[in-house]
Amino acid sequence: MKKIISILFFIIAVFTLNSQGYEYLIVDGIQVHFTEIRFFDSYGGGGSALASIAVNQTVNLTGDIDAAFSGSVKLNVREDQTALEFGIINIEITGGVGIKGHCYDDINARHVYTKVDGIGYLDAVTDEWSEPGDYDYLQKDYIYYPGDSGETQETTFLPSSTSYALDDTITVSLLVETLNSAYYWDGDISNWDGNHSTRTEFVRSWNLEDPSYFPTGTPVIGITYLPLYVGINETLDSETYVFAISTDDLPVNHGYIDGLKTSTVTLVFDQDDSFYIGRTTHGEPWGGGALYYPLFIPQFVSDAQAEATGSDLTLSFENYSDGQGWSAAESLSGFSRLAVDETGEASYTDDGEHGTTLFYYQRVK
Repeated sequence: MKKIISILFFIIAVFTLNSQGYEYLIVDGIQVHFTEIRFFDSYGGGGSALASIAVNQTVNLTGDIDAAFSGSVKLNVREDQTALEFGIINIEITGGVGIKGHCYDDINARHVYTKVDGIGYLDAVTDEWSEPGDYDYLQKDYIYYPGDSGETQETTFLPSSTSYALDDTITVSLLVETLNSAYYWDGDISNWDGNHSTRTEFVRSWNLEDPSYFPTGTPVIGITYLPLYVGINETLDSETYVFAISTDDLPVNHGYIDGLKTSTVTLVFDQDDSFYIGRTTHGEPWGGGALYYPLFIPQFVSDAQAEATGSDLTLSFENYSDGQGWSAAESLSGFSRLAVDETGEASYTDDGEHGTTLFYYQRVK
């Protein structure tokens, strides 16, 4: 059974950079190859997709995605399905990733940027960027780390199971969060002031315990995380917030997002301005030790409930286990949606030894 549907795409751009040897890139382009969009009734469904859309397109996530996905595509539905009912949407990505971006390395007073054959450097005393002639896409044969074969899948967990009759019109919308989506690591394993990343900290920060992936003394540019949010018959919009346990660590005070001492969360809302889904885009400070442990927050925001007082929300931060639903509930109460650059504070409660911690936050996008 096949059905003709349309796809709409929405884009949000990169905001800023980090410092101290491990630095987020200002991204001008990320190219990935979408192979397929798959619909499942539960996470971990493997090959038992209820329906799928063959895409087979190389797409610049920071460009005009509509230009690559104009017109209609075919929805292939499994023969035994009389309706399309699903709670999980996967996007299959293959072929590695192309990155076009730059950052200012304040330790060595130089600009770092991508080019076709590797990493480029420009000596400079300020962070004012002037694009060099060889600034271009750097192609990586892996997406997140060597050994992933250049393949991954990104998953959207819908707030509830969604059902559509097969003769309905279905529009698929994709929103991409590219804030802090690419990085530069200088390869230095020194720990000269307690703030500079070591190889061990860098590798551990991405849950990659094999240090041979990122050899000592070898600078690397790569992708951190590509949160892709998919909606069905929804128009999606987003707000991005940086969280810290000290106001001094918010980007408003020093102009960049400090990966040592902050976590970043994107909240997605639908066309009715109702909460849709959320995800931590940088949920684990890659250094900082036990002092910043409360900032190691779960991957997803599964719910946002209005509180009795005013317009405040309580956010539910949770992980999603294979086939088991939401787990490891933690919450942030007293949260208010803000305008860009505004700051606030809210109470974060985890289910471990830390109890309740006062979080400060700033909207950055």
